[in-house]
Amino acid sequence: MTSIPVYPIKESNSIIENYGFSFKGYCNYTLIRSKPNQQVHAILSGFIEAGSDYVKVSSPDDISIIYSGINPSVPSNLVEAGSVIGYANGTEIKIVAEQSGMYFDFIGRFFPDKSNLLQHNSKEPVDTNIMSYFIEASNKYDINLKLLLAVADEESGFNSSEVSNKGAIGVMQLMPGTIKELNVTNPYDPEQNILGGARYLKGLLERYRGNIDLALAAYNAGTNSVDKYNGIPPYAETINYVTTVDRLINKF
Repeated sequence: MTSIPVYPIKESNSIIENYGFSFKGYCNYTLIRSKPNQQVHAILSGFIEAGSDYVKVSSPDDISIIYSGINPSVPSNLVEAGSVIGYANGTEIKIVAEQSGMYFDFIGRFFPDKSNLLQHNSKEPVDTNIMSYFIEASNKYDINLKLLLAVADEESGFNSSEVSNKGAIGVMQLMPGTIKELNVTNPYDPEQNILGGARYLKGLLERYRGNIDLALAAYNAGTNSVDKYNGIPPYAETINYVTTVDRLINKF
């Protein structure tokens, strides 16, 4: 019987699709070519949850890998990396990787030397660092991770070199005055920029007592405008910004 190794990709054409949203390092599923009855091995060690056509392996550090399109074969509720967890029931296997409730690119994370194989089918080149910066910022400033991602997506499309016509810089589009206030030494560095943006957004959330829409309006139009109108300013750009970010939160 043919076996799929722990890393189930040898050739670029083994990847049917590595599908992600608009920023690097974020992948919400990967489809792998298979043959019926091929063995499928666990990528990491952890606790097992099995259904009729899937197996979920969850590690103690809050990482989960979900394998769909397989017939489970798990003798216990624990598994070691490399162990057989089932057999492919068709011509493709869907793999979903999550950490702290957010999807990530498991190939870039666990097998960076193989990430070049994704070039043909990825929506974006793989950058495994950017998600870790968002997770770090979310934990450090106690902000909803999805909110941070939504703001970054709308502000810059996760582009660390983005500069707006108003002078806002980087992933979180920090203005020069904000950069100085936050002591961000290099606004083009994505880690500094994301942490700075998260800190600034946290301050706005505290100022407006947890009201996300007012904090977003202030992020876009400034606190003076929000205070002047005692709410979201009647600017088309700001209204659209708040609406869009609210929608993007659900996307993530």
